[in-house]
Amino acid sequence: KHFEFITYEVKDRICYIGLNRPKARNAMNTKMLREFAHALTAYEDEAEARCAVIFAHGKAFTLGLELDDVAQTMRSGKGMLPEGAIDPWEAGNGANRLRTKPTVVAVHGFCLTLGLEFLLASDVRIAAPSSRFGQVEVQRGIMPFGGATFRFVQTAGWGNAMRYMLTGDDFN
Repeated sequence: KHFEFITYEVKDRICYIGLNRPKARNAMNTKMLREFAHALTAYEDEAEARCAVIFAHGKAFTLGLELDDVAQTMRSGKGMLPEGAIDPWEAGNGANRLRTKPTVVAVHGFCLTLGLEFLLASDVRIAAPSSRFGQVEVQRGIMPFGGATFRFVQTAGWGNAMRYMLTGDDFN
């Protein structure tokens, strides 16, 4: 599979999916979001692949969404993800498939907003000691829409989740 912003390789029954927009610190624009969904769908449909490892090229896992680009797509009324593709965040809009195979997410550097939400939706999470996390939507006056409002609470507990979702402070 060939994508502009995602690397994809299946080797020894493991599918390696890499976020590959390092100059933007892997901030996801609409095209990258769609490619990521297509890569996860290809993994799901790959009979040989038993597990996916999702990682990032460059200094950061992801800074989250490229808001200007994504806002234009949202205002246009077009869907963020391709219809029938795997929803990476399993936030569910009814048009997307759910993943049935396991994912391992390896994080380094900054992992913000939808990156943290994807981490929360994964099966196994691995983070480098220097990783920094943040659910910073509140600082931009928007609401997390990738599942943080329920998964962060389930994973970290009400008090911890609210501390970070209501302040946007980062944590390690």
